[in-house]
Amino acid sequence: MAQQITVYVLIDSVAAFEANRLEGNIYLMDNLRTEGSKNQGTGQLVTAINGTAWSNGTQANEPLLNWLVAGLSSLPVTLPRNYQLDRSRESERVALDAMRLDARALKSDPGAENVRDGLIRAAAALGVHPRFENEHGELERHALQLLDLRGEVVPEADLEADDIHQLPPIITDITGEAVDEGILYPAQYGTPVPINAGWYWSATASTQRPGVYSYTMHIKVYKLIFAGGQPIWQDKDMTYDSQIQVRSRQMVNGFTGGGTGLLPIC
Repeated sequence: MAQQITVYVLIDSVAAFEANRLEGNIYLMDNLRTEGSKNQGTGQLVTAINGTAWSNGTQANEPLLNWLVAGLSSLPVTLPRNYQLDRSRESERVALDAMRLDARALKSDPGAENVRDGLIRAAAALGVHPRFENEHGELERHALQLLDLRGEVVPEADLEADDIHQLPPIITDITGEAVDEGILYPAQYGTPVPINAGWYWSATASTQRPGVYSYTMHIKVYKLIFAGGQPIWQDKDMTYDSQIQVRSRQMVNGFTGGGTGLLPIC
């Protein structure tokens, strides 16, 4: 089985958005520190790709790279895929049920101020659906309500809070030297796990040409802004360069530590 390499990309979305750059606001790490990766937890990660070769020098398998992205000001990516949608629907159901009951009570007793106040409170508890700009430059209503970093729906009265869950950044492409040189062969894949709503970037790697190669991540970063008192998701497209170090070694038997061949029979 090919070696699985995971590059975890953590981004301070708010800071990156405001500075209009990822430099200084991005942190990378992978699962190959013991195999030679350098500068873990910084923006200067060099991922070690230790390929295996047969004794004649041909490549024995293709290591696989997977990029997983998370936002520093976003909910954990380990939550269920539909968590935000479920919380939005539950919030609306509870608020609308309360409003329906209060409306019936108000109909039977129009002078009941406590019922009227309850109806106002229930309406105020409804979450906020921000808008986003589509590919035609038009503002559309986002399907999901705003949540805070505790996973609770944010009512309109708390829109200025500092703990609003920001949409996590996403990788939109992998390009650069390693791709141009035929070292990385990237593609986007679908998965049932919640990372980026079930989409992630992966690449097979060629280890026949050892060396250090750079590659470029194309990343879309989001931030909630307010225009005319209206909450709007705005995005910016940014790029960031990272590196891989390709090394090849002869394939060995995992049981004996020797060359490939027949297993010893005891």
